[in-house]
Amino acid sequence: MQVLKFSIFFVLFHLLLTSLDSKDITSFHKEIVGKVEYNKYGIAIILREEGWFAIDKKKKILYQVYTFDNGPDYISDGLYRIVDGSKFGFANEKGKVIVPPKYDFVWPFEDKRAQVCIGCRFRKVGEHTEIITEGATVFSINQSGKEISK
Repeated sequence: MQVLKFSIFFVLFHLLLTSLDSKDITSFHKEIVGKVEYNKYGIAIILREEGWFAIDKKKKILYQVYTFDNGPDYISDGLYRIVDGSKFGFANEKGKVIVPPKYDFVWPFEDKRAQVCIGCRFRKVGEHTEIITEGATVFSINQSGKEISK
């Protein structure tokens, strides 16, 4: 009887630990990618089953990072692309959303300018996606999100 009680306790304890670990939003990242690394501002980009996400030190999800070339988008001119549903925007290394996701697509910043698109469409070509701008409005914005050219 004593052995049975111990066995039941052991199984319940193991299940409790497993369920606590599964609530850790970084567990998938740790299993697939490895250690979670935070930048100097306390922000980490982690992989979850749904894609790449920025988190703070408290493991709070800040936003989803655009997936580029099977990884999180790269930083260009201090900003990287983020997504919310089907809309795109930009955030900085400090975890702050600079340009809220409101465009149908955005290209990375280059020389402090980024092209954005309203009304563009996507077409799958093999494993890649082509951006179709025909009939769409494409213009440039500055790093604070102000339109600078159409």
